[in-house]
Amino acid sequence: VRKFGSFKAAILVDVDPQKMTEIMSSLDFGDGSILSLVLPDNAELFYSEYVPEEQGFVASQQCYQDAVASEENEGADYVKVNGKSYLFIYSKISNGSGLCAFIPESNIVAVANNIRLITIVLVVLSTIVSVVMGIGLSASIVKPIDQISGGLKRVAEGDFTVDIQADRQ
Repeated sequence: VRKFGSFKAAILVDVDPQKMTEIMSSLDFGDGSILSLVLPDNAELFYSEYVPEEQGFVASQQCYQDAVASEENEGADYVKVNGKSYLFIYSKISNGSGLCAFIPESNIVAVANNIRLITIVLVVLSTIVSVVMGIGLSASIVKPIDQISGGLKRVAEGDFTVDIQADRQ
């Protein structure tokens, strides 16, 4: 519900919790990630496989309190929670709620390592393709030059019956 100042009007939006759960559960930040919607009264709705046992888990974190106090509507920062490093991502919603995600740093490092491996493989493959193409191109240039050179050498030795055939122009 949202009131409009001194006007005698309000908007009431009824969100289907099942649809909300479907949408939020489709977001996958990897194992051990925590995705939560924190309502204005600090009630927390979790949409991840891992749900903290303690009540008010997100709302009690200093990073969440800093996010609520800041003027920024969204942001991200690395934080430590219970001795584990997470990427904390938040986005404020106009009704005073906040959508928060805690993504283990190990998930981000694993994805970065996969990207690095793919990049290395692509660089190696492109290098191999470039070398093979370079060898093929140089062979296609060298072969006609060797044919012409051999023919001219025979002419220099006095054989004027030489017919120089080159596959290139």
